[in-house]
Order: sequence, then structure tokens, then C-alpha cells
Amino acid sequence: MFVSDPQEEVITHIGKVDPSHKSWPRVDTSETFFQVHTKQQGDPKLTFGVILLATPRALIDYLECCQRDEQIRIVQIIISTPPHANRSRAWRTETLIKLEVGFDDNEVPNSIVYRTIDETYYEDRVHGKRKDQGQQILKTVYKARSKRPAHRKSEQAVVI
Repeated sequence: MFVSDPQEEVITHIGKVDPSHKSWPRVDTSETFFQVHTKQQGDPKLTFGVILLATPRALIDYLECCQRDEQIRIVQIIISTPPHANRSRAWRTETLIKLEVGFDDNEVPNSIVYRTIDETYYEDRVHGKRKDQGQQILKTVYKARSKRPAHRKSEQAVVI
């Protein structure tokens, strides 16, 4: 959840069309959050902006919307993790290179694997029931466009 002051809300063009879309100049959080940078297809100079998403489910839903809209191209996704999630003493902000999702028997997302250049984060029970039947099959729902080969540290998952 993001913490914001309702009096600081900024009305944007999207907010005028869709009143459920809210915008603030700043937010505070204590949990993992995501920044999705997008551009309009066909115009490399026109940027939609940065969308801040406060939950894994919001990220998955937004990615599904982007897949249906041929005009939106995701430039990059940034994951920001607090110290308790990345097992360090500081917030860590990293570019997401791959996002994989595990689904329950009803096709509801219930686990996510976030892969960055240096780390792999695993989040369980995102939504729906936990699937305890052995190795879960993961579906890749996002893969960064590679500009250069990624140099990786050892693949060690961090549970968040």
C-alpha cells in the first residue's frame, strides 16, 4: 500500500477520463513496489510516464493490460525492495529482467519470481491458494529487452 496525502492529489489527463486513476507527486511505502516505464509504440519520443504499482497483483494486471494494448511498449520495470525483503540494511532498487508467475488450479496467480541482474526474489501466495504439489510450472509474463548480455552473480533466491 502507498501512503499519500489526499490533498496533494494531482489531476492528470488519464484521471479526467478515468476517475479511479489517482496521481500524487510523491508516495511513501514500506513494502516492495514497482515502477513501470512505458512509451507509445511508433513514437520514440512520446513517453506515457512512470506508473507506480504497490502490489504484485497490480503489476500482473497492468502487464496484462499492456499486452492487450498494441500502442503501449514497456521500456523497463524497476523493482524496489525494502531491507526486510532483500535481506540487507537498505532499500534496493533494481531493473527487472524477467518476471515469472506460478498459477493455482483455477489459473489464479499464487507465486512470482522476480529476476534482476544480481538477485532472484521469490514471493509466495500472491493471490489464490498455494499449490503444494512439487515443482510448480512458471509462466514468463515479462522479459526485458536485452541491450547487452547480463552479468549475473550466483542464482540465489531471496524470499520476500
